[in-house]
Parts: sequence; C-alpha cells; structure tokens
Amino acid sequence: MADNPGGAYNPLFLYGGTGLGKTHLLHAVGNGIMARKPNAKVVYMHSERFVQDMVKALQNNAIEEFKRYYRSVDALLIDDIQFFANKERSQEEFFHTFNALLEGNQQIILTSDRYPKEINGR
Repeated sequence: MADNPGGAYNPLFLYGGTGLGKTHLLHAVGNGIMARKPNAKVVYMHSERFVQDMVKALQNNAIEEFKRYYRSVDALLIDDIQFFANKERSQEEFFHTFNALLEGNQQIILTSDRYPKEINGR
C-alpha cells in the first residue's frame, strides 16, 4: 500500500475494538507513503476534524476550497469514521470526496470501532 498508494487495497477499511492498533497502523501506512514519496500530500485526521472543517467552510462560504483541498490529496487517512453516524450532511460531502479520490486513484484508508453496517446513515 505504501509503495503504490491508490493501487491495491483501495479503499481500505480497518475495523475492530478499541486499543487493537488501528490508529497505529493508519499512522504507519501514512509514514510509509511519506518515506517512499516525500512530496506526497498525505492527510491524516480524526473524522471529527473533517466535520469541523466542513462546517467552518460552510459558515465562511468556502465549501469549494474545502472540496479542492480534500480532493487533491494523494492519501486520505481518517480515523474513527463511526463519528459520521447521524451526520447526514457530513456523510454526503464525504461520499462525494470519497468517490472523487477513488476516481483519481488516490488512497483512502478509514478506521472504525464498528462494522460498516453498524454505522447509522441518519
């Protein structure tokens, strides 16, 4: 994955209980990408930060800049994606960002303490 971001295992969804090393693995992959491609734009964040950035962009009429930023990364690594549960607007924006990154062969890695079907959409 670190050798060929956006190739095999894209997107990658890691789930498991708290304290099992998902965040550590996420950091390791991000660091591996940066070690192999120092100019790569790798964004690691907690899902709440994505939501906060989106809300701030909406409040400041800067949603297009928000979209450009997140859709221009080489690798987007988001921890604790379960916090998107019941945040319909955030889920919608992430859905479009996710699809844009996939179409551009940019790496997406997500972690959660829940299986995807257990994360509520509304």
